[in-house]
Amino acid sequence: MAKNKRLLILAAMPLQATELRTIFSDRPQSSRRKLESPPMLRPHGWDLPSARAELRGGELIRVIEQGRLAAELYRDGTFIVEAQIHQDFLAWSDKTDSQFHPLALIELIVNFTRFYRSILDDFLTPPNDIQFRVELRNMHLGNRKTTLSSGTVETHWPLGGGEKEAPSDSWTKGIIVAASFDEDRLAYALAKELYVWFGHSEEAIPYVTDTLEGKSIDVKRIQTIH
Repeated sequence: MAKNKRLLILAAMPLQATELRTIFSDRPQSSRRKLESPPMLRPHGWDLPSARAELRGGELIRVIEQGRLAAELYRDGTFIVEAQIHQDFLAWSDKTDSQFHPLALIELIVNFTRFYRSILDDFLTPPNDIQFRVELRNMHLGNRKTTLSSGTVETHWPLGGGEKEAPSDSWTKGIIVAASFDEDRLAYALAKELYVWFGHSEEAIPYVTDTLEGKSIDVKRIQTIH
């Protein structure tokens, strides 16, 4: 865990005891290979790290992109992504490292939920329910509070608008969903928890579309952004 860094942590954990079949396999469609080359919404976006996975103690595999993010997948199906918030990744390039980039935030959450959807068929015993968690740490680092603006990048270029400050230095929120979850609606649900914690209304969340089943992240819109 990075120290003295602003962090966004995303996690998923099956609520029933189970295990991934192919986490330590070299087969092309194994969960290990999926972690090494995770799904992405578009080229050069805010993706999960792509690299050779390290096998750690027979319990997990890990992929690291130094200075940006790390992803750990455990044999029991727990998945943890730790992302640093700074001008080279999840923050605006304004040298303060304290302003969330809304597109980066939403896109990373979608890539996280889509990866987890991609490995659900690898469980020996399919879980019924999964707990997802979003966590923030060191939001008041260096006496500068992390901020999150409302709306899209296009609306508030270059330094955001309608900004709200993180109300505390750290925060964690968990939600439980059925294993049949829709990955893009789940991404919206996680983003909603984060935005309302900052003090925004639901309408402040960017890149959202209405579906028959409820609100969802508008992936097609994100994929058109260059």
